[in-house]
This record gives sequence, structure tokens and C-alpha cells, in this order.
Amino acid sequence: MKVMMIVVLALVSILLLLGGYIFIKRPVFLKAPKAPEKVNSLAEYEAHIDELIAFGDPPGMSLVVLKDGEIVHSKGYGYADAPNQISAAPEHVYHFWSFTKIVTATAIMQLVESGQIDLHAPVRDYLPEFEFSYPSTDSEVVTTYHLLTHSAGMGDAGAEMLGWVHYEGDAHYNQTEFLTSVWPKFQELAYEPGSGGYYSNIDYMMLSAVIEAVSGQSYESYVVENILQPLGMEGSGFEYTPEMAEFAAVGSHPDDLMAWVAHYSLDMDRAVREKADGRYWFNPLYSHQTGPTGLITSPLELTRFLQMLLNGGELDDVRILSEESVAMMNTPQVEIVKGPASGDDAAFGLGWAIEEENGRLVLTHSGSGMAYAVFVRVYPEENLAVVLAGNSTYLGHDYGYSLTRLAGSLDW
Repeated sequence: MKVMMIVVLALVSILLLLGGYIFIKRPVFLKAPKAPEKVNSLAEYEAHIDELIAFGDPPGMSLVVLKDGEIVHSKGYGYADAPNQISAAPEHVYHFWSFTKIVTATAIMQLVESGQIDLHAPVRDYLPEFEFSYPSTDSEVVTTYHLLTHSAGMGDAGAEMLGWVHYEGDAHYNQTEFLTSVWPKFQELAYEPGSGGYYSNIDYMMLSAVIEAVSGQSYESYVVENILQPLGMEGSGFEYTPEMAEFAAVGSHPDDLMAWVAHYSLDMDRAVREKADGRYWFNPLYSHQTGPTGLITSPLELTRFLQMLLNGGELDDVRILSEESVAMMNTPQVEIVKGPASGDDAAFGLGWAIEEENGRLVLTHSGSGMAYAVFVRVYPEENLAVVLAGNSTYLGHDYGYSLTRLAGSLDW
């Protein structure tokens, strides 16, 4: 039995390494229709979306395009719940997984503005109980700025992340307590702080604990009270309300090797609602690590958050951030050495991966985990944002970025 578990964990680790950093990549044997290099019209773009939906993975997607403060495209494709024949819509709610990091970065910058956090002070000023083991005696001391820019030098979680999941009816994890429980695995830094951007969920787990330490609130309550509610995002949060559950896109995954591996990390009796037509359809799942991966929202409602950022931190006369903070989030800070980016010269801002696309500044972040994949692309100089969400693990890093890039290339 011990040998079997070692083999399983090795398989999981290999799958995660092949999958990447904030996404799980479609296996090579699932030959999805190839994304075109370019499209000349919305009709061409939607023809390809329809082809992908007919392929069957993902079963459904929701796409919203925001331009100059207006929703210029808002549509669902395929099924939010295929066994029950419920069509996908832009109002459907998805797990946004790692896109949550942009919301967490926003919360940190609010606390910087209020004087409760100094970006360049040692992070142990706020979390003295978390000690680091540095690569050398000359290492820079880890700061909040390092955490925001993925340059603290920490490694990332691997196979264990598949087990960092709980279910409807379970108590949600306090972020500081959860980080404390896993910290011994991560306190030894893998790289020199400040030496480059190495994408890490652990960085943002620590930022969640910083938010709790300085605000005196749970991470979730702080974000809801200071970001989601002021923006009128009543259908967003970190657990399903009855209203959100009514519009939930049901997560799914094909019956494949990854699903077999998941049996060793998940309570499949609680995780799976049903198996139909070769796919698992899931009950609500929650991540233990809320700050890096916990946001649940719809593509349509997320545009309120994105419009706030495009407006320089304000929406409907409610200011969430200063223009200076938004500009800093959108400015390249650290070269990406290891992480999610589709360009050669990509950098981390504060949360965002920042690239240049044919002379256009673009901010990107995706999020993938069991049952969902989402991709967000923002063109701040053009007041344009694209949000795409699918209810399957496999939308793929390159593939999902291609779909949002193609949408962003159209003349809206």
C-alpha cells in the first residue's frame, strides 16, 4: 500500500509539472480543435467556439467583453449543466481559482494606502511567527512587495494541492491557521529573494495571512466588506449562497488518468454529483487556500471589478484604490523566470502577468483547478477586457490564452 501511494504521488507530481502553474493542461491525447491564428469577425470566432463545444470539452463556456465601460458582448456557449440540459450564460457562476490573486493584491494595496502595510518592510513585521530559511547570509529579507510580485524566492505547492479541497457543509479554513499547518514544507526558500519572478501560490497564501494580521478580520470578510460589496458584486464571494448556487455552472472532468489520480486526493462520494457520458459532474468544492484560489463569481459580475481597475480604482463614485496603486499593479516589476505567461518578455506586476502583444499592453491572469478554467485579459490603454470561463479542468494554458487573445483582437 505504501508503494502504491508513492507511485500515485509521483504520478500526480508529474501531471502537475506537465500542467503548469495556475492551470491544468489538456492531455495530448485529447485532440481539441486547433485554435486559428487569427479571426476576422465575431462570426469566425464563434464558429470556432461552437466547434470546441461540439468536441465536448469543455461542455460549456461563458464569454464577456467589456469596452469603454460597456458590455459589448455577453454570451454563453454549450451547457452549464449538460446532464440537466441547462445552457451556459454569462451570469453563470464559476470558480475563478488563481485569478483570485488579483483581488488579493487589491486588498493588500488598500492596506498600503491606509498605512497599515509598508510594501518594503520585512513581512515578519506582520507575521513574526513565520520564519524563513534563506539561501545565504546575504539574502534580501522577504517583504510584502516580494510576495506580490512572486519574487520572494519560495517554491510552490505540488501534489498536495489536489488534496487542499473541502466540501459543502464543511467549515472553511482560517487562512493564517492553514498556512501555519503547512509552513514547515515551504519556509526554506528555493531562490534568492528579489532574483526574479517564480510563480507561487504560497506567496499569496502568506499575503492572505498578512491581511488577517493587520485588519483583524478573516481574509474573506475583509475582501467582501472592502471590495466585493462596495462594487455591488452581490453574486460573488468565497462560498455559494442560495442565489449563487441557483446560477452555478457545474464543474466537470472527463473520466481519464487525472480523474483516477483524484480518487486518492478527493472524497469522490462527496465531490461527485454524478457520472454521465464519460464525465464526472461535481458538487460544490472549496479550496483550503482562499487568498490564492478561492473567488467564486460570474464573468458578467467580474466586469465590475475589472472596470474599477480600468477606471483607475473607482466605479460608480466609489473609490476602491488610488490611481497610483492601480498604475503600480499594471506596471512591470519583476521579470518572469518561471510562471504563466504567453510572451517572451513577460513580467509580473502586482499580481498580473504583463506582456506586450503586437505593441499592445496586456495584463493577463488565468485560473484552473479541478472542474473549472478561466482566463482574463485586460488591455488598459484601450479600456478593454475579456473574461472567458469554462466548466472543465481542461481548457489548457495555451488554448485558453489563445481564445481570449483572439477575442481581444476583434474590433469592438
